[in-house]
Amino acid sequence: MYIYSLTGFEERSIILHEKKFTTKKFQNMCKEAPTHESCVGNYYDAQLILKYLVKTYGFTKVKYTAGFFIDTETVEPKPISKK
Repeated sequence: MYIYSLTGFEERSIILHEKKFTTKKFQNMCKEAPTHESCVGNYYDAQLILKYLVKTYGFTKVKYTAGFFIDTETVEPKPISKK
């Protein structure tokens, strides 16, 4: 299986496929997906692209085992152990 990534400003989706595609081919497949319409124009939407790639090309969504959310919250320093 080959791993592909859809990345935006605040999101990342990982999908799998049994075939290896070039970056250019993968980007072209993503651009084929329907776009989201708004009052200022059309834009790419990660969920629409994912749905399109799964349905049209047979990509598989990755099922995560675990995750960790990174935030701007500060972390207390760990005490230094003396040996």
